Amino acid sequence: MRRLCKKAEKRPKIAYTVRNFLGLAAVTSSRLSLTSTDRLCFRQTGPFSFANSLQLAACSLSLLTGLSPQGMEMDQEILDFRQTRFITSAPDISHLPADLGAEIAFAGRSNSGKSSALNAICDQNHLAKTSRTPGRTRLINLFRVRNGMSLVDLPGYGYAAVPDSMKRQWQSSMSEYLQKRQALRGIVVTMDIRHPLKDHDRLIIDWSLAANLPALILLTKADKLGVNQRREAVGEVQHLLSEFGGNFTVIAFSAWKKIGLEEVRGVLSNWFLTMHGSDLDE
Repeated sequence: MRRLCKKAEKRPKIAYTVRNFLGLAAVTSSRLSLTSTDRLCFRQTGPFSFANSLQLAACSLSLLTGLSPQGMEMDQEILDFRQTRFITSAPDISHLPADLGAEIAFAGRSNSGKSSALNAICDQNHLAKTSRTPGRTRLINLFRVRNGMSLVDLPGYGYAAVPDSMKRQWQSSMSEYLQKRQALRGIVVTMDIRHPLKDHDRLIIDWSLAANLPALILLTKADKLGVNQRREAVGEVQHLLSEFGGNFTVIAFSAWKKIGLEEVRGVLSNWFLTMHGSDLDE
């Protein structure tokens, strides 16, 4: 800390976001085992260079979390999901674009907030159609995030008040997509945090394991529970998923309150950027 203070550069202005970041680091450092001299040096030095500010923040956070700055993956690229655009809707995979690139599919019960979650991740209110009436997603909807990278909104299951023949048609098109689409690289399963792991959810999870695909369990409507209840719900789902024998990521999420939003974007970015094929090279 003293070394950083000695090397501090006096600059007239720093971006507002960086000042806030440094303020957070200052508060963090004050709660760590630093000497009063260290903290006094931090307060009196004045603005840091951008590089030193990031180094200081990384060191403070690493002390707080127990992780090394390198282990925190601060340089991981996060895709700009705000650039996501609607591509097409299709009743089955024969009407989808060429089976190339990487796709991440969203699946969930018709009342699980699946389309709302997709809209929140992409920071767009009307990208995926939502309705107060569950079951409005009746086609396979494809959205382009970046060249060769797409999100897929699959028909909901298990709730919609529609004829059984239509339900069977939806289930057929979704099953066909999951079983035959070669571009599929991961699946997001949305569940109401108050009612997780229903029968259809378990079937999707079983299928993801059989297909050797990663699964992100998104516990939606997390704003309906308090912080402690959310933590308990995540722990309970993680415990129940242990019976499947796979590795799952479980995140409490709220499209309305933006709970878990950045964490979800980080997971999806990692999937896209680490599991794509050579056909994605731009």
